[in-house]
Amino acid sequence: CVLCAVRMAERLSVNKASSKKSKKPNAAAARPVPKVYNIHPAGFRLLVQELTGNSFEPATELQPKPSNSRLQKFAPPPLDPPEITP
Repeated sequence: CVLCAVRMAERLSVNKASSKKSKKPNAAAARPVPKVYNIHPAGFRLLVQELTGNSFEPATELQPKPSNSRLQKFAPPPLDPPEITP
C-alpha cells in the first residue's frame, strides 16, 4: 500500500522547525568559579568570622561560670575524696 508508506514516512520524518532551534547555553559554563583560601588551621576561625561578618574578640582570660544558686539548693554537696592514711 503506497498510501500507507507515505503516511508512515510523514510520521517518521524530522520536524524541520524543531531542528533549527538554538541550543540553550550550558549551565555549568555560566557558574562562577569558587574562591579558594589557603590558610593555616589556627586562622580558620578568624577567616570564617571575617567572611560571615561576625566580629571576634579573643578572651583575655577564661573566667569560671557563676555557680547556679538554685541548683545548689537542690543538689547534694560534692563528694570529698577519701583520705588515705599511711
